[in-house]
Amino acid sequence: MRFRLPLVALVILFCLLGAGARNLHAQDVDGTGEDSDDPIKLYQRAQAAQAREQLERALALYDQALKLRPEYPEAEYQKGVVLTALKRWPEAEASLRRAVELRSEWALPQTALGLLFVGQQRDREAEPFLRRALELDAEDETTLVTLALLRLRAGDKDEALALYKRATEDENAAADAWAARGSLERASGDEKSAAASLKRALQLDPNNTLAREERADLRAAAGDYAHAIEDLQVLLQAQAQSSRAKQWQQRIAGFQLLAKQQAASISDTGGQMNLTPAAVDAANSDDPKIARPALEALLQTDPKNAQAHARLCTLERKSEPQSALAHCRAALEIEPKNADYATAYAAALVQARQFAAAISLLRKVLEVKPDNYAAHANLATALDELKQYDAALIEYRWLNQAKPDLTVLYYLIGRDLDLTGEFTQALAAYETFLQRADANVNKEEIERVNLRLPALRREIAHSPKRKKG
Repeated sequence: MRFRLPLVALVILFCLLGAGARNLHAQDVDGTGEDSDDPIKLYQRAQAAQAREQLERALALYDQALKLRPEYPEAEYQKGVVLTALKRWPEAEASLRRAVELRSEWALPQTALGLLFVGQQRDREAEPFLRRALELDAEDETTLVTLALLRLRAGDKDEALALYKRATEDENAAADAWAARGSLERASGDEKSAAASLKRALQLDPNNTLAREERADLRAAAGDYAHAIEDLQVLLQAQAQSSRAKQWQQRIAGFQLLAKQQAASISDTGGQMNLTPAAVDAANSDDPKIARPALEALLQTDPKNAQAHARLCTLERKSEPQSALAHCRAALEIEPKNADYATAYAAALVQARQFAAAISLLRKVLEVKPDNYAAHANLATALDELKQYDAALIEYRWLNQAKPDLTVLYYLIGRDLDLTGEFTQALAAYETFLQRADANVNKEEIERVNLRLPALRREIAHSPKRKKG
């Protein structure tokens, strides 16, 4: 079983530490002396600057305070926090070590130094400071969580889980701590406790990624695909732009496949199949060698599974175009009103160079879903291949309006305008393309345009009557 756990953001933790230390020694202020000669007032001014995120000014003020009072652990600690935020790691380490030396019974600099080392993958050096911090403050959640992460990296899941349990004894424990606890409980086979911990994490933060993913897997392992899908859909809705969005979509599709297979099995045998998330991963793998056998196995038990056919259609479109066509056609026959399946079938027809059939199908799709970007894109390609440039231009312009940042569209529009004799407009489109083009990504198109431009400009200059733009 995989264990997924994001590392705690070091900068956020240091901000928390800094906030917790503010005004820590306000009682020491005696109000006497000029600011420039009073280390305590300098320290207070540094704290104010730090709170306003004026880090360089705060650092200068901490330095002034330390020149006046070299044995000033609070100032040395806060200087280390600021240096950490500025990513001046060696200086930060020196200041934090000095703070530990000046006040060995103070937990905060011990934790801060441990955090610094953990962030630099210096786990062996971090552990003694984190353990010492826990001796001084046994209930500090930051220290407990950080040491748990360290032990997890060392492969000691038992101690990591024990530390997370301690961290979540606090009624104010964060959702991340509960999610990590639930993930480890699940990994240890304690599914009941895992479910309770993940539920608590999601009560605190309904969009907690780790908790949602872990609970989805926990539910899927129990055959509860409907609720597993619900968990992933929450993540997808809340984090649609996440780099994980595609993975969540694939897992949802896989769970839907398994739910259908499960329903078929229940109908045939009166019992449930032994389906696992591993089967979902295989069916949704980007490697056709892994995904194809899993999908074909699903189709053996459920030949009418439209999603399995659609997935094979996508997988085989380039490598096995005829097989892809067959699967796309099967998916659409099973669900004839599914516009996505129709678009995928049309894309397979384009790949197989059956352009007329693709155009007919895509126009039907666009009657139902006029904003289907993939349908417009495939229609533009098919029309272009049949040299129906005026019609293709309509589609390219629609695509350009929908996604004006897609550079290659300016080239395609310019090329088709050029082919239809709209030379002035073609030149404008080519020039826009060259302004936006990436030398590496659009290398071939740039070369074609640069070869064409001299002749195009001569055409415009010497044959004005032929210009339509």
